[in-house]
Amino acid sequence: MERKNATVFKNEGNAAFKKKDWNAAIAAYTKAIEIDPTWHVPFSNRSQSYFFLKNYEEAAKDGERCIKADPTYVKGFHRATNAYVRLSKWGEAMKILDLGYKNGHRANKDLMKLHEMIQPRFEAEKESQFRAMSSKDQFKAKGNKFFKTGSYPEALAMYARCLKMCKLPEDKALKISCHCNRAICYQQQSDFSLVIAECNEALELDPCNPKALMRRSSAFEGMEKYRLALQDVRKVLLKHPTMAVANKAQHRLSSAVRRLKAAKAGQY
Repeated sequence: MERKNATVFKNEGNAAFKKKDWNAAIAAYTKAIEIDPTWHVPFSNRSQSYFFLKNYEEAAKDGERCIKADPTYVKGFHRATNAYVRLSKWGEAMKILDLGYKNGHRANKDLMKLHEMIQPRFEAEKESQFRAMSSKDQFKAKGNKFFKTGSYPEALAMYARCLKMCKLPEDKALKISCHCNRAICYQQQSDFSLVIAECNEALELDPCNPKALMRRSSAFEGMEKYRLALQDVRKVLLKHPTMAVANKAQHRLSSAVRRLKAAKAGQY
């Protein structure tokens, strides 16, 4: 019933759209959305109306709302990407394209054309941003790039160079981030002792840091130290009770601890 009622206003919006009365179209599509906020079509149409009004921020938002409502509907990706292009937000545009590819639209010709146009601008923007960074931030960025390609020793070296340049208290967040990143590099190599050491460094600066706690917990789990792993997860959940990965880990680790207790009890 909601979709049927929303269709009335969607059709009103379409009629106004054909007359290029963008404001009237937006008003009608808004009513359709209020009745049925799960319907992707009014979001797509309102996005295009905002686009023609040169309100690219709202056009991008509605494009993304359309995607969320139905990621199989390729127009949502077109709407959001084109709006971000007009805003010269090349990074955001690339994120939308990547999301489109993950949702089965890699072969879409229109998205491919947009990619060809956006990619060089995105790379130029990244290079410009990199040149504007401080030396220590550049080392971290290089480390991130090495990490993405699986070059963990090189990534570790870049993070180490960044850490050497960091000074407290102004670089506290950067130091924590580098230690957490070094931890994940060691985790990829199953070197759990070094994962724990890096997380400990981060936790000295921020005892409740969720990334450091979760990565240390994962290392403890890899070493079958389930109680210690569970303690870290519970610390995270005290601050972030809805964190899905932590809740799953708590369930898994609680089961492992119970099995250990049962096994020990069976020995006596």
